[in-house]
Amino acid sequence: MKTFAQVAIAANLSPGRVSQLFGASKKEENINPTNLASIVRCFQDEDIPIEIDAFYSDYSAFTSSIRNTRPKPPGSGIDNSAANDPFNPPSDEWHPDQPQTYTELAIVQLHAPRPLNSRPDCYYVDVSLRFTTADYELDGHLVVVGLRQANLTLTSDSYAIAHMSLLGDAARPYKGITPSLRGIKILPHESDVMLSGNPLDEHYLAIIEPAPAATGRDEVNVVLDAPSRGFAFALKDSDTERVHPPPSSNKDAILNLIYGEMLERCRVSKSGRFLVARAVVRRRTSE
Repeated sequence: MKTFAQVAIAANLSPGRVSQLFGASKKEENINPTNLASIVRCFQDEDIPIEIDAFYSDYSAFTSSIRNTRPKPPGSGIDNSAANDPFNPPSDEWHPDQPQTYTELAIVQLHAPRPLNSRPDCYYVDVSLRFTTADYELDGHLVVVGLRQANLTLTSDSYAIAHMSLLGDAARPYKGITPSLRGIKILPHESDVMLSGNPLDEHYLAIIEPAPAATGRDEVNVVLDAPSRGFAFALKDSDTERVHPPPSSNKDAILNLIYGEMLERCRVSKSGRFLVARAVVRRRTSE
């Protein structure tokens, strides 16, 4: 819970009531005890210890102090601290499979879901996502290829995405992320042409809850795909390593070469989308 809106939803209050509470002067009349009790209960349900003095800070300082008390995982690989949260540890019930990648442009890793302490049958879904670029020798050109747009879709026969829990929803706005029917659409930052790094940072993707009519195996899948016009490219000078846009007369020819390269590497859906990467996590079966 990192925004006023998220706390408001959990505590059944308006965002304004929550924002008014934090940073209040130390006078009893400025703090509504009923609202305070509701908010404290939300954090206690998630096993997050808080004290009354914390509410005299503004909300960004409050969440920062909580985040700074949580140890970060060693190393700088694809894993992020969202999946190593000591307040909501991953469940031993789940087993992540080896992720599959079809190009060098991205990798997606799905971690063992973390149960909500307030509702053990619901889970946080943590995804590590990494975008990069790749160099291709295409028809005598050294071309840098990346993604300008991608969709990350979450599916399950047994679970559904909980209302307003998806990253990018109104309750969880995030720059460069917009919600779609079963996942999120990812775009580069305004100053970038291609996607790079981990756009999800340390945020969980969504909360899942039991589907009304669950069928099939207890597993969760994430698929990263791109539209046919979701690739971006530039020419690289082999001597100087400088990158520059291709001449207008070469754009279509190079783009066709890129599509041919991607067709050889990626699966293509019936709608013409390129499958870039996928991952699955399954609930362990009892022996």
